[in-house]
Amino acid sequence: MVNALDKPAYGPAESDDDSAFEKIIDHNLKNIWMSCQEGARVMLKFGGGAIVNMTSVLAERGVPNAALYCTAKGAVLNLTRALALEWARKGIRVNAIEAGWLDDESSPANQDDEFSKMLLKYLPDNRLVKPEELGGALLYLVSPAAGFVTGEAIGVDGGLRCRV
Repeated sequence: MVNALDKPAYGPAESDDDSAFEKIIDHNLKNIWMSCQEGARVMLKFGGGAIVNMTSVLAERGVPNAALYCTAKGAVLNLTRALALEWARKGIRVNAIEAGWLDDESSPANQDDEFSKMLLKYLPDNRLVKPEELGGALLYLVSPAAGFVTGEAIGVDGGLRCRV
């Protein structure tokens, strides 16, 4: 099972309110939680399975004007680790992919503004991640080759997490 829900949210923390908090946490964390629960219920009936939660490099790295998003993605990363420990002996592997800034039209990194110029300057490959570049890591994590891999996060970010 792959959880690839993502609702980006950017803006100053001081202007967010309770409704913004609920919207971002519900979409980026609660929906993943509920999906993992439902998927595990089915997998337990069949003796196990694999869950991959898509998250972001922002699970480990904060950026200005994305506090709620970073919080939700960090929670997904720790949810992945906790569920991996809980379900390992039941035959369910739970892992994550930490995607870098994606090269799609909705990405703030693809806007022609100061933020996108600054971001590209800090990307080691000086480019964004193409969505199809996530496929190899995903195939590995759901395959028998990763049969002893659980609670891990694979970064597909062009080296972005290497930066301090």
